[in-house]
Amino acid sequence: MRKLIILMGMVFAVGLTASAQSNSRRDLFVGYTYIRATPQTTGAPSFAFNGGSLSASYRFGWVSLVGDLGGYHVGTIGGVDVDSNLVTYLAGARHSFHHTDRYNLFAQVLFGGARLNSVAFLTGGASRNTLAMAAGGGLDSFFTPHFGVRAQADYLMTNFQEQPAQNNRQNNIRISGGLVVRF
Repeated sequence: MRKLIILMGMVFAVGLTASAQSNSRRDLFVGYTYIRATPQTTGAPSFAFNGGSLSASYRFGWVSLVGDLGGYHVGTIGGVDVDSNLVTYLAGARHSFHHTDRYNLFAQVLFGGARLNSVAFLTGGASRNTLAMAAGGGLDSFFTPHFGVRAQADYLMTNFQEQPAQNNRQNNIRISGGLVVRF
């Protein structure tokens, strides 16, 4: 508990010193993420991954460069134990439509990869890397000049070869919410 109080104090102190800067160009997001996965294998049900995301961005006017890292887990699907983990690592561009001190409405397109550790879904092994892409948007709402909350929704496409080998493109929905720090 003492370490948590010290950490919160340090974050607050950094926020106070950063408040002297009039134009925040960087932000850091950390939050909970829900993925509604839709496999293409005939008869396979949709299921949910739960996890978290971390993203950082640097703004140039209305456009930002973004890096996004997420980790997610699913334990059972339709009563079957699958114990699978998904990691996404993406980068791309974000366009802010309405950027003020209190709000930031944005759309983004990110490209990168995904890694799935699972015996239940993959052909020929328990771990695979593949290409991934996310496109969507969100809204940041700031309650102080440097701290706020984000709500975000994305289309997440992955290309894992499924069992049996019928299709290799999954069309998923990714929903995130959490805290944003600008500095």
